[in-house]
Amino acid sequence: MKKGFIASLHAHPISAHFPSAFFPFSAVFLILLMIKGGSAFELGVKYALWCGVLTNPVALASGFYDWKTRYKAARVPIFKKKIKYSIAAQTLAIVCAVWLWFEPDVLTASSYLPYIFLALLITSTVFTFLVGRWGARLVYL
Repeated sequence: MKKGFIASLHAHPISAHFPSAFFPFSAVFLILLMIKGGSAFELGVKYALWCGVLTNPVALASGFYDWKTRYKAARVPIFKKKIKYSIAAQTLAIVCAVWLWFEPDVLTASSYLPYIFLALLITSTVFTFLVGRWGARLVYL
């Protein structure tokens, strides 16, 4: 196998777009659940969240690989932000997934808990958006 073959596959841009969509969808489904109700939106939140949590590590690993190989592990501010915010987004999503696992009724509780859950999902979405935005700046410089 040729040296650099894996890097030539552009695994990170491909693998990053797929899981990045799950966190915003999860937040949108939760907003729709809060407005309209219905078990379909509740399932949408759960599935989108878990799919994002389970597929995002591939994007993180491929991004780390690209950073090490393509960018020679450059310690510049844009990479520091991408790494920090990627980890923060994944951590928040994991917190939400674990919370949902142990307290399945959190999404439909008649208290402030669904709003805290939504705030965590939106924050994870914002972090994910920023990471993608900085990635686009790297590609389109």
